[in-house]
Amino acid sequence: MQRMADYISVDDGLVDCEVYSAAVYERELESVFGRSWLFLGHEGQLVRRGDYVTTWMGETPVIVLRSMDDVVRAYLNTCATRQVTLLPYDAGHAEVIVCPAHRLGHDTTGSPVSGQAVEPGHECLVPVARVETYGKLIFGCLSDDSPTLRESLGDATWYLDNYLLRENIGGLQLVPGVQRYTMPGNWKLLAENFAGDDYHVAITHASVLAVRAQGIEPRLNNSPGKGVGANLSVATGFQTGVPHGFLEVRIGEEFFEHDLMRAQSIGPEAAEWVRTRRDAVDQNLPDLAVKPYSFHVANLFPTLSIIGNGTSMEAVGLLVWHPRGPHQTSVTQLCLVDAGAPPALQRQMVWALTHQQSAAGVFAPDDHENFERLAENTRTFEARRVPFNYEMGLSGEGVDVRPPEWQDPRWPGLVLPRFTEMIQRDFYRYWRSLMDR
Repeated sequence: MQRMADYISVDDGLVDCEVYSAAVYERELESVFGRSWLFLGHEGQLVRRGDYVTTWMGETPVIVLRSMDDVVRAYLNTCATRQVTLLPYDAGHAEVIVCPAHRLGHDTTGSPVSGQAVEPGHECLVPVARVETYGKLIFGCLSDDSPTLRESLGDATWYLDNYLLRENIGGLQLVPGVQRYTMPGNWKLLAENFAGDDYHVAITHASVLAVRAQGIEPRLNNSPGKGVGANLSVATGFQTGVPHGFLEVRIGEEFFEHDLMRAQSIGPEAAEWVRTRRDAVDQNLPDLAVKPYSFHVANLFPTLSIIGNGTSMEAVGLLVWHPRGPHQTSVTQLCLVDAGAPPALQRQMVWALTHQQSAAGVFAPDDHENFERLAENTRTFEARRVPFNYEMGLSGEGVDVRPPEWQDPRWPGLVLPRFTEMIQRDFYRYWRSLMDR
């Protein structure tokens, strides 16, 4: 097959539509999804020993469970002997895993159940090569020779530790329930939309922003409005490693004051929690004169997107993009709140996320309509004559926009203007390197 370097020109920001074709899709299932660290779930889904959830790594179905020896493990959800699905449900509890085709069973540590004679190498339960957790986020990798999870996350861990996981003040608490729905379009377009496209928000979601501006539904008002501080983008791993993008990186006291004002309408405990969140960042980064208040949207390469993290008033949504062919993507969405927040504020957080970024929210359907039309058009012969254009910000490629007084090596990543396509270009740079390896 032709090299992807022939389809992606990072230097001029052009991406050939061929990268969304069926032939390329079949190849990337192994080259990208077979080598990358993929998000599998949150430890809050596995409370008891024997609890499990099922998900996918690319198109490969997997089981994620807390084994009876209290270890988080993952297995292919396919019998290696008969290729039958082992656990057909989204979630449940199992102390043994039995193939429904021939009754061969294993315990949750992967050992054959007592009394069954199984030749070495003929077990039906196949473990995922590597499973690691970071701040109760569970990741798996199908390859033994890829970098470690920590190496793959790189400087993204600084943003996760200080602005998402916040384990020093209780961490994240999983809200029961999972949303699963289907989005049209290639998975790459959905992932890089969260990684770097802050430009589309004011256009695609103009009707939602108009509602916010009129104050028709105050619970949707997560935007500080006039007089806000800086809103920037950040790329980690830029041109050197695995690319992760962070959007709406908010810097300035105005963001905190807006959160505090809204929390006061809920009650004094909610207002105190907003102060606690801000103080935790100051305590973690005491010598950093200028630091972000939060980031709102992100994507960890390849397929874990984060939304709702920019304010104390909204729950965190973790969205995983599961490829279902070159022009369709299945979505798994989890909802998490600050574990230490008062119940009234937690309820507000959940309300805001589910009414905004969910299958029937006010934002997601706008994106769905765009991607439906896009997916249809990229299938046509004529559309493939015209490449996708990611030229925005080319003249400032690789330039950090922080003023001198903000420069500090303890604040990592390449800090970019809010509106740029540098992160998307880097997304395709790394994707191309995996495909052409």
